[in-house]
Amino acid sequence: MTELRESATAPVGAGRPRPRGAGTAVLLGAALLTVVLGLRLIDAQSVGWLNNILLIGSGLLLEAVPFLLLGAAVAAAIEVYVPQSWFLRFGRVPRGVQMAAASFGGFLFPVCECGSVPVARRLLVNGLTPGAALTFMLAAPVVNPVVILSTWFAFRGQPQEVFIVVGRIVLGIVVALVVGALLAKRFERLAFGRGAGERIGGESRTAAPDGESVSGGRDRLGRYFEHLGSEFFSMLKFMLIGATIAAVIQTFVPQNAMNTVSSTALIAIPAMMLFAYLLSLCSESDAILISSFTQFSPVAQLAFLVFGPMLDLKLTALYTGAFGRRMARVLVIAITGTVLILCLWIEAVWGLMR
Repeated sequence: MTELRESATAPVGAGRPRPRGAGTAVLLGAALLTVVLGLRLIDAQSVGWLNNILLIGSGLLLEAVPFLLLGAAVAAAIEVYVPQSWFLRFGRVPRGVQMAAASFGGFLFPVCECGSVPVARRLLVNGLTPGAALTFMLAAPVVNPVVILSTWFAFRGQPQEVFIVVGRIVLGIVVALVVGALLAKRFERLAFGRGAGERIGGESRTAAPDGESVSGGRDRLGRYFEHLGSEFFSMLKFMLIGATIAAVIQTFVPQNAMNTVSSTALIAIPAMMLFAYLLSLCSESDAILISSFTQFSPVAQLAFLVFGPMLDLKLTALYTGAFGRRMARVLVIAITGTVLILCLWIEAVWGLMR
């Protein structure tokens, strides 16, 4: 995005307009605050649905924003402190090795789905191959110590405890590798173009001989906070939109709607994927919720736990903001198809083993 490129070359102290992402986020936040204050002045009973939307939306934001900030902090650290030559050298490693290493990147950068998007975008800008960056982005919210621990905590003592905990790790890695391999070349064509340099959504990085961005003599700490603010606000506006849509759907879709579809695997698995998409929960807390849905098979629960951290309402908005609409559509199709096919296959094998 152009504001990120400008921030990388403007001299210290130069008057610089606020990034457009920050302005949009402030406007959306102000609108939300206005609605909240308006509720204080009218009969709350007559707008109970609106009160519920605000409650759910603010809950999603409170849960997600810290992890979005963590992801932006990691992305800014990569931009400022990690020499680009490191990524270029890693880019010469065989693609299969890159993707295999990226699938375990969550242990190095333990971020949830909200934070993995800006980190993956920054890795791409710094020279990591598209397949490896996509693999990291999809696997990190599932394969990291915090999520693994929370999943075990939620399902401890249940008969499917080992199946869910191990299955979530293995299936998450497999899906990330498959989607990364399928979309690597397409992503490179869509995001970078031919002869355009390394670009994501109009963002580029100009590297100096020592591997650092051209900064006009600015100190690293100042550049770090500039990149942190740009990354955070550019993603926050899409987070606000996604959380609002998720809150609206959760308000008007009956909570017991899933009970009628839990008995048939061919319906239960896509239903749980849709449920995960609409709820837009954080990967570090979704296992707590889904462990109570005992009427669903373990494979259907697994579909929820793997699909949700890779694709939901807020992530759709984040993918669109980070990579553009065309790439977001491709990601939605690839992730949905891969998770659905693999989970149906696992359900068939699981049924034969019972």
